[in-house]
Amino acid sequence: MKSHPPVGNQRILVVEDDKHMREVLEIALGNSGYQVVTAADGAAALDLVRLMHFDLVLMDLIMPGMAGIEAIMALLAHEPGIKIIAISGAQPGDKRDFLPLAKSLGALAVLRKPFDRDHFIATVRGVITQDARRLVG
Repeated sequence: MKSHPPVGNQRILVVEDDKHMREVLEIALGNSGYQVVTAADGAAALDLVRLMHFDLVLMDLIMPGMAGIEAIMALLAHEPGIKIIAISGAQPGDKRDFLPLAKSLGALAVLRKPFDRDHFIATVRGVITQDARRLVG
């Protein structure tokens, strides 16, 4: 595990319906110095974004209830400048591969599961700290 300098008070919202994956992401981000808040679906994410500021939202796309694409549209309508990374386990060509759509809607980066921890953290840092429209996952 690489050691990274503290990142201060940057808060990330992790929206993931799979409890194990949500915990893995929370631990990885927490160990990298981020404050992490989690939600199990898009509706809960919207409620949280209305209550507090997030430097980044990490959004799973395939979830029951309010799915990630719908949540991304609602988040951007509520807070147009919000930074979003979309994640999904759907493979290219799968009818549920919504990563290209998420990117076109405004996600600054996309990651396909499973992804490497170091690449994940580097993508998060890139989106938070610089113009990440060039990033691809």
